[in-house]
Amino acid sequence: MLANVDVYGFYIAPFAADVVSTLFAFYFLRKVLARFGINRMVWHPNLFEIALFSIILCLFVMYRASG
Repeated sequence: MLANVDVYGFYIAPFAADVVSTLFAFYFLRKVLARFGINRMVWHPNLFEIALFSIILCLFVMYRASG
């Protein structure tokens, strides 16, 4: 079972911590992909970003659950 995460005395759900971690990773990766012009190569940039966010979130959740 996943334990709650303690943030300065406040306990938050592990999923919320994963979402916050994903937001930081997604923001960084989005800037890197924009720098290389990847958004111009995809058919629907917004759909691509939602899928990318979902993939990163899934990886964080799977990593936390495995270890």
